[in-house]
Amino acid sequence: MVLLSREYIVLLFIANILAIPAIIYWGSAWLDNYAFKIGIGIDLLLIPGLLLIIISLLTVSYRTYAAAKTNPSKSLRTE
Repeated sequence: MVLLSREYIVLLFIANILAIPAIIYWGSAWLDNYAFKIGIGIDLLLIPGLLLIIISLLTVSYRTYAAAKTNPSKSLRTE
């Protein structure tokens, strides 16, 4: 399970690293059009990233457990 999770975590970190500059640039430009100015804080970048990692780890864990729980003789019978 660690081997599968590590691949997904690396891909998610790369996606977050690529998305953060885009969020800062276009998000700031979009928020500047409003009358009440707010900035993009670190919490608006970290919380969605952490939620993304938690959801993906739960999904990978569930799929790995389901695959490990199945009986291999059933899958070999169908092949």
